[in-house]
Amino acid sequence: MNNKFCGITRKMSMLGSFTVFFSLFLSAQDAFLDDTVKINEVIITSHKVNRFPSGYKIIRLDTTLLNENSHESLSAVLARNTGISVKSYGLSGLSTPSFRGTGASHTLIQWNNIAINNPMLGQSDISLIPAGLFDEVEILSGGASMITGNGGIGGTINVMNKPSWSEGTFIVLNPVAGSFGRYTGLAKVKTGNSHFQSVTRAYLQYGKNDFTYMNRAISSIPVKERMTNSESLGRGLVQELYFRRNRNSLSARMWYQNSDRNLPASMLTGTASANETQFDESLRTVLNYEGNKGWSEYFLTASYNLANLNYTNKLASIYSDNRSGSLVFKAGFQHRLNNFIIARTILEDENSWVSSVNYSDDRMGRNLASLTIITETRSLGRINGSLILKEMMDQKKLLVPDFSGGLQYRLSGTQNYYIKGSYSRSTKVPTMNDLYWNPGGNPDLKNEISNGAELTLDMVQKISGSFSLKFNTTLFSNAISNLIQWVPGPFTYWTAENAGKVNTMGAESAFSAEYASGRLSAKLDLNYSLTKASRTGSLISDDDMKGKQLIYIPVHSANSSLHVRYSRFYSVLASSYTGRRYTVADNSSYLPDYIINSITVGYEIVKNQNKYNIGFLADNILNAAYESVAWYPQPGRSFSLKINIQLKL
Repeated sequence: MNNKFCGITRKMSMLGSFTVFFSLFLSAQDAFLDDTVKINEVIITSHKVNRFPSGYKIIRLDTTLLNENSHESLSAVLARNTGISVKSYGLSGLSTPSFRGTGASHTLIQWNNIAINNPMLGQSDISLIPAGLFDEVEILSGGASMITGNGGIGGTINVMNKPSWSEGTFIVLNPVAGSFGRYTGLAKVKTGNSHFQSVTRAYLQYGKNDFTYMNRAISSIPVKERMTNSESLGRGLVQELYFRRNRNSLSARMWYQNSDRNLPASMLTGTASANETQFDESLRTVLNYEGNKGWSEYFLTASYNLANLNYTNKLASIYSDNRSGSLVFKAGFQHRLNNFIIARTILEDENSWVSSVNYSDDRMGRNLASLTIITETRSLGRINGSLILKEMMDQKKLLVPDFSGGLQYRLSGTQNYYIKGSYSRSTKVPTMNDLYWNPGGNPDLKNEISNGAELTLDMVQKISGSFSLKFNTTLFSNAISNLIQWVPGPFTYWTAENAGKVNTMGAESAFSAEYASGRLSAKLDLNYSLTKASRTGSLISDDDMKGKQLIYIPVHSANSSLHVRYSRFYSVLASSYTGRRYTVADNSSYLPDYIINSITVGYEIVKNQNKYNIGFLADNILNAAYESVAWYPQPGRSFSLKINIQLKL
């Protein structure tokens, strides 16, 4: 275990223990108050509006889904429940998301509206993010990402922690044991009242990940082998404190985690060369104040983040020590001008730095500031619209302003049938590695520019008191110019260049049906994505790559899930399909399509306000052999036993 941040580890452990004790002490105080006067329920309302303007497609994964998959990583939840393409190197390897044919560095990952992408790579490994640490996930595609951050020209994934202002103390314990020596433990303690809430979440994950697979690289006849050097150990703590009085609130959040991983070798190199390891450590903090007065709302946010990444490859004599950090300030003001028009202003300043043995200077820094102005109409009529203007300043240099316009039309005056459309122009600046990696970094790179449009049909139909339907389909198109790629240079190393243009277009569809009557309830979810992504121009004189599907972007992908509950018994049947993915730019080689099926059965006991849940999961039940990345096998059939205990003290 790398000990660079061992001091931080000890401090975070002490903080977590103190917070749990402090929270329980507050709850114990409440238990001894016998002079409480009971009054009728008071409902407080305000002029607070939806923080997302009209015309954009927003997807939310709620607490129920995240709780069902609390032992899974965010990458697994996204791959099985959304149209986002996830590229994975295996159980202990890197996982990165891709929106609508764009790259991982075009995806903005946020935690409570603060970007957590690594400043070096411009991306985030979502296999290190446990789903059970969060209450909600917001997914914003294309131009909608301009609302909450900068640079997400593909889209934004925002994981969020939210307070629940219920009285009392609750404890949740969620141990999971599964195949291949995988164990997960998640604990949550929540306590407070209508003015103060404390939530502490901690997790521990271990996996030996020693599954068997068929190696098709070493001979013409596949050979059965067992995965080695694939152990992983992850630990984390999230502490949340919430205070509110009248219409104002203050929150403080801290998220610490680290991960030790052995990185398995590919089928091509064999187990003898499996000697790569990686240690990841991060500390993220957010302090946020929100106020509400009359028809105005405002917020102030400060965030300080640290990250440490150590990669070693003894065979290649590589010892790469990389540290990074960021200090972010955000402020926003929103005012309803009248009953129909809302105006928002958001200021953001992010100062980030990187210290790496791979840079010519010991420490490189960057300051990126932005001003976002949003105007929108909100009325009882059928038409609503919005306009977003964003000005960014990179290293004291003003960029060409970005903009986005959205329009929403209600097809029926009595039904929730909508047509939504938007057009956006947005900018992404190069990553620190693109600029300063030695050798190959290029400080003269141009910013990537995206011009995208989408059109959505969104319908919600309540058939009866027990049966409802939801359907939406989206057509999208996106053109990215000045695409940054690493290409073979004139010397023996690769260099970063603005090497081409990319066009992506396609369609996304989602269907949901819900039924509930008496003891029986059922929900069916279907998702399908069609994505065509190709290069339309290049500085490289290679016509074989032009017009070809980009590597690792499937043209077709789909997933489905059926949840059925009868009384205390429940079951979930889920399937996901990933189409053919090309592994070389001229599309001469590809990975075949595959289908993964899983089934979960369980039983829940409710006694007073306590819940006891036991579930059994069989994943990849047909034992499909597949790869997400070429020559890195994925596990076959596996089983897990899940227990969830929720207690109210």
